[in-house]
Amino acid sequence: MTRSYLDSDLKILWGQAGGRCAFPNCRLELIQEETTMDPKRVIGKIAHIVADSDDGPRADPEMSVDARRREPNLILLCGTHHDIVDVQPSTYTIDDLRSWKADHLAWVRYRLATAVAALNFAELQRLTDLLVAQPAPPVADVAPPTPAHAKLKKNDLTVAVSTRLQMGSLRFLEVEDFVARTAQADAGYGDRLRQGFQQRYDGLVADGVLGDALFEALVDWASGSSTDFDRIAAALAVVTYLFTICDLFEP
Repeated sequence: MTRSYLDSDLKILWGQAGGRCAFPNCRLELIQEETTMDPKRVIGKIAHIVADSDDGPRADPEMSVDARRREPNLILLCGTHHDIVDVQPSTYTIDDLRSWKADHLAWVRYRLATAVAALNFAELQRLTDLLVAQPAPPVADVAPPTPAHAKLKKNDLTVAVSTRLQMGSLRFLEVEDFVARTAQADAGYGDRLRQGFQQRYDGLVADGVLGDALFEALVDWASGSSTDFDRIAAALAVVTYLFTICDLFEP
């Protein structure tokens, strides 16, 4: 049976889970890398904490159909654990799955914060080189930075994004210095970096992606949809830098 989910919910689900299985101690990466014979593939499955149907595993007829298909009721699992929890719903309860999800998101936040703290210029350069490969016209001078809490509210960003911005800001000065030093050798570097992100941002907004989903989509794009915490950390640091200097999101 095919189910439909809001694209924003999928972006939040995958982004906050780090693209990994939330079953305790599994944490399998849910993107199979490409080979010389086959393209990259998603191997993860979305499980409902409360069943999607009234007669499904862990059913709760009192929950609305819409709520059953929204991100808070979804958990990302590998194929094996998805099937296990659904064939043994009395063993793996609603409370169990909610607890797993909370623990998994906390683990992802910890790993991401650790990776951000260890971020180095070599990793950042590998990331940004990809983003600035195609020259673009210079953009206008940026406005002075706006307090983060004001931007969060104006852009419908929740405390989850605020936490990620706090992580990314640990390396704000390093990113700022890296951009400035690189621009000394390549005068158009900073403009092309901002323009590349702005084009992606505009395209996502045009597709109706907003709020937390928009933030997660930008980090995912900047990391190349990687599940490697170093790559995600590098992407988060750059997105945070551009957010802070008001090159991304409404000021």
